[in-house]
Amino acid sequence: MHRLKLFGGASIEGPSGPLTGQPVQRRRLALLALLAAAPRGVSRDKLVAYLWPDSDMERARRLLSDSVYRINQAVGGEAIVSVGDELRLDTRRMACDVVEFGDAVDRGDWGRAVGLYVGPFLDGFFLTGAAEFERWADGERERFRLERARALEKLATDADAANDPATAVRWWRMLAADDPYSSRIALLLMAALERAGDRAAAVTYARVHATLVRDDMGVEPDPEIAAFVERLRVPPDTVPEPAPAGRAESAPTDTSSERTPTARPPSPRADTPADVPRAARQPSPRRLFPAAAAIAAVAALAALVWAVSESREGPGAVSENPAIAVMPFADISPGRDQAYLADGLTEELIVRLSQAGGMNVVGRSSVYALAGEHVDARDIAERLNVSAILEGSVRRADDRLRISVQLVDAGNGYQLWSETYEREVQDVFAVQDEIAHAVVARLTGRLGDMNGRAATSPVDDPEAYNLYLKGRFEWHRRTEQGLHNAASYFRQAVERAPEYARAYAGLGDALAVLGFYDYLPPAEAFPPAREAATRAARIDPSLAQPHATLGYVALYHEWDWLRAEDEFLHATRLDPSYSTGHQWYANFLTAMGRFEEAVREMRAAQDLDPLSLIANAALGWVLYYAGEYERSIDQLDRTLELNPDFELAYLWRGLALEELDRFTDARQSLERAVELSGGTAITLAALARNHALTGDRQHARALLADLEERAGARYVPAFEVAKVHEALGDRVQALRWLERAREQRSHSIAFLVVDPQLARLRNDPDFARLVRDVGLDRRPMSPPRR
Repeated sequence: MHRLKLFGGASIEGPSGPLTGQPVQRRRLALLALLAAAPRGVSRDKLVAYLWPDSDMERARRLLSDSVYRINQAVGGEAIVSVGDELRLDTRRMACDVVEFGDAVDRGDWGRAVGLYVGPFLDGFFLTGAAEFERWADGERERFRLERARALEKLATDADAANDPATAVRWWRMLAADDPYSSRIALLLMAALERAGDRAAAVTYARVHATLVRDDMGVEPDPEIAAFVERLRVPPDTVPEPAPAGRAESAPTDTSSERTPTARPPSPRADTPADVPRAARQPSPRRLFPAAAAIAAVAALAALVWAVSESREGPGAVSENPAIAVMPFADISPGRDQAYLADGLTEELIVRLSQAGGMNVVGRSSVYALAGEHVDARDIAERLNVSAILEGSVRRADDRLRISVQLVDAGNGYQLWSETYEREVQDVFAVQDEIAHAVVARLTGRLGDMNGRAATSPVDDPEAYNLYLKGRFEWHRRTEQGLHNAASYFRQAVERAPEYARAYAGLGDALAVLGFYDYLPPAEAFPPAREAATRAARIDPSLAQPHATLGYVALYHEWDWLRAEDEFLHATRLDPSYSTGHQWYANFLTAMGRFEEAVREMRAAQDLDPLSLIANAALGWVLYYAGEYERSIDQLDRTLELNPDFELAYLWRGLALEELDRFTDARQSLERAVELSGGTAITLAALARNHALTGDRQHARALLADLEERAGARYVPAFEVAKVHEALGDRVQALRWLERAREQRSHSIAFLVVDPQLARLRNDPDFARLVRDVGLDRRPMSPPRR
């Protein structure tokens, strides 16, 4: 039987997995949601008014009939039945979590109801051009939230009545997390904590709740909370229990004839007028900007979780060393044109959670490697070695954002926490902080440090931030055009916001990588990259990224080996979880011939980003330079299992195969690299060299002539051309092109003394002079003193 799931999103699960295609188009899911929430049926006129308000009645009725047909056909039966002019959902043919939730509430099966509610009703779901449906969905969302709150309170009071304070704490904690502004719930939770023997947690929660109410809403907390705390601070064996001023509606009654002196305060009355009005408990989005206001609230929520963390065996358990994957957020905007915003939010959360400490956060490349594969939580847990998954969606309409997010236990797929944020676009900074703090608290049982940057927005200009996100989106594409686009967006961002450190850091990254991939001549790429990274580091010394870029420039362009190492080490100290910093430091160590250290750093990058293609392939590249050719090929083969179309893996694999004299296999690999790259200079040079080594000099010279002709019109890496001449046996031309590479300040010169393809030139006096000219005779051969 198929199952309609409406809590935490909207989907239809079939016997062989989720349905896709026409049956689950958004309006068809919306139709099912309307029917599921109204078991007695809904009239056709009402359905078309909700779902197709802009269509004439005849066309709307046709669309409705077609939707019913498509859904029934997909599930193999009459899941939607017609009764007169009404339609109903037949739950004998299609089960539904919302219907089961209602049945559980009617039966008083509160545990079942709470278990079914894995997230808000239709979380992250939006129907374009259907305002009435959206208003209905908001109302239903609130109704189900309140029903869940009622179920949680019943579970908590029943546990109190059964004298099971640990279980009561669990339910009160969940209720308080859902409604942290309620003084009544706060008092009930604190009383349960005290009865469970955790007086310190009760005091901590009181302080957190008071801070939340005072700082975020501008009102003083209920005086009963302060009185409760004062009573808790008195040792329990010194003061008799005060006379109760009232008890919770379902609190257990003490019927014993003897009472043990205790500091337990009276349980608050169910009708205590301590609640903050709901309108006040839901601050408007505008009041949450700037970010500090939102952070104050979420800091309180985080401390709430810390204060009342339950045993590790219970739901929502805190892990000592949690590992988390932030999966790519989905763009569900009406025009599906906000992918860069969803991508930026994903990356920001990865960065902020990494800064918090106490957690292992999977790198960006690995989570994007799984995008679109429809893998479930347990598959992700196995492939990325994580215990939790954060996923969500972004919807932007004009200047409004709806960000839905949920934290999932990767071991069993159960939801640990979820939230939906309705904000102005400029409040995106606050939302990022809010989510990060809540996740840290949920997984580690404490409030994350965030390196002191959570309280401020990275830039005051929302449009500059928008340009920055577009730049990052293009940068991650790693194509020539994408990198040029990225540099353009970053330049526009810093023109609007001259003190925007991260936009300068992005500009430095884009220019540096344009230089490394030979898309720009070194003189046009590396000096402006250094300037941008220097500006970023000066504005914000806490950023790791610009220091890694400065190390990159010092290595590949300035040939300042000591400074390069200092910058890479500084970057990895500032942010040990910055995978690219470890990867680039490994590049440096490879160029210096310190291969054991290089392998260690590259493995660190790989551990941080296990599915990153470049981190996996670059480990094979390091092993190639270290002379570990068999291991290099094995590693590159594993990389190609991740993506059989990754050109660099084929290039480096071909080079390693050549060193084992497997020239035919090498040629096949190099030809694939040429095909995938569209014939870049470096792949053509590698193929020409292969032809030269196997005696096919005619083919080698034809490719070489093409490269040399290109060099007259655009930048061609002279270092690679030199190696073709060396393979043809022309030492004079090889050394001449190496000298030209020095004059160009080609980035590959850094590998002059470790490149195995130049081994036969190393005894030549001109080669030795070139080594001295670039300072590689003075390269650091051991780690610096720390």
